[in-house]
Amino acid sequence: MDYATYLACGWPIATGVIEGACRHLVKDRCELSGMRWTIDGAEALLHLRCIHENGDWDAFHAFRRRQRHQRLYAVPYPDDTATPLDLHALDPRAPIPPALAA
Repeated sequence: MDYATYLACGWPIATGVIEGACRHLVKDRCELSGMRWTIDGAEALLHLRCIHENGDWDAFHAFRRRQRHQRLYAVPYPDDTATPLDLHALDPRAPIPPALAA
């Protein structure tokens, strides 16, 4: 590692930043009193925790609902003009598209 270059760029060279992120994301959640985890269960939980920490919780669930609808019913989601992460398309107060109103 070229420490001088990293310091000149303002990049962290210590492991403290990484250790702090790991503690915050992993240890604080997975090492609570009495908790036991399988590898698959811990990985699934950490994926969701990262989605939440990145501020993508609502967008993820909108995407998940669209994917579930497609898998269960094998037809496009009712509002076919929406992108998978368009949260406004899931608003029940939104106007019904003309193609679906008939």
